[in-house]
Amino acid sequence: MSNRSWDVVVGGGGLIGSAAAYHLARSGLRTLLIEQGCLASGASGSNFGNVQVQDSEFGLSLELSLQGHEACAGLEDELDTELDYQRTGSLLLIENEHQWAAMEERAAGLQAAGVPAQLLDQAELSRLEPSVSPASVIGALYHASEGSLNPFKLVHAYVLRGRQHGLEVWTHTEVTAVSVEGGRVAGVQTGGGPVAAGRVVLAAGAWAKRLAATAGVDLPLRWVHGEALITEPLPPMVRCAISSAAFFEATEESDQQVVGFCLRQRPEGNVMVGEAAILTEALGRRVTATALPAIAQEARVRFPALLEAAVIRGWAIPVAFLPDNRPLLGAVDEVEGLVVGTGLKSTIVLTPLAGRLIASLVLGKDIDPRLAEFSPSRAMAGAGQ
Repeated sequence: MSNRSWDVVVGGGGLIGSAAAYHLARSGLRTLLIEQGCLASGASGSNFGNVQVQDSEFGLSLELSLQGHEACAGLEDELDTELDYQRTGSLLLIENEHQWAAMEERAAGLQAAGVPAQLLDQAELSRLEPSVSPASVIGALYHASEGSLNPFKLVHAYVLRGRQHGLEVWTHTEVTAVSVEGGRVAGVQTGGGPVAAGRVVLAAGAWAKRLAATAGVDLPLRWVHGEALITEPLPPMVRCAISSAAFFEATEESDQQVVGFCLRQRPEGNVMVGEAAILTEALGRRVTATALPAIAQEARVRFPALLEAAVIRGWAIPVAFLPDNRPLLGAVDEVEGLVVGTGLKSTIVLTPLAGRLIASLVLGKDIDPRLAEFSPSRAMAGAGQ
């Protein structure tokens, strides 16, 4: 390990960490990015890559998602890298009248916010996506301009461009603790020894809770164990990024496995299908005996063309969310120099904005005061009430 000190250490080499590190290095700060595995080896590398706003919470989250949606469209130019960005449209499949009523209300709210979402009945959905079984749904909520990009390529693009501005990256290095002296950050402890830094950014996803605890900070994050699978390459089957309106029915207090549904066909033809999710107290990555068969069954009910498709891989990953589904983005008032970026529900679409925001916070720049609703201190105060 180097004895060199840094202006800022970023813990976590996923989407948010790499974006923050890129903007910090570009601003001239001596920046070190530390990742416990390979880059994008956590939830970011398992992300479906959907660039969408349909599932955003109303209010500021939706406003930021709309800004992020446009920012994502310009990332290939900004980073001078091919990211497989494409506008395919997105669908929230509706299975029953209860969901139809909920999506009708959601469509009205999205349209009022300037999002061109529209309800499709069964016939309209069949014309748009003929491979969807009409027996499994009664319609869908559709957004024509949403799309996807490759999250793995995005992480590596941020790191590549960051290195051109002096960013240093340590992979396969575990951050074990945040060092605090006199109420402010002094650096981090790693498996290879201490690293001195005046500021620390925690962008370690589900692991951010444990790292924050070493600095005496209790982040009210909840861990969810998610699982998904990918098929062999198939002929073109679906154009849109697809998920289920059932996700909006999940209760935050449930400790039972919820088999939701999302699907996207990659440019190479492989179909990604997820996801089973269950609240957990452990940060495990082992697939369960029941989740993947349940996911496959859900997919085959909705898409009979998948009946004969071979599954080539399944995976499990822990992710972190707050009960209110809003992100944790901001400085920790209780520890000077500590900034947190995690718990983003729509990670891809918010990545460009989150990276810039974290850099602004570290640099001490003024930010939109409304962003206080995402601050870690706000979340901790709410958890203690």
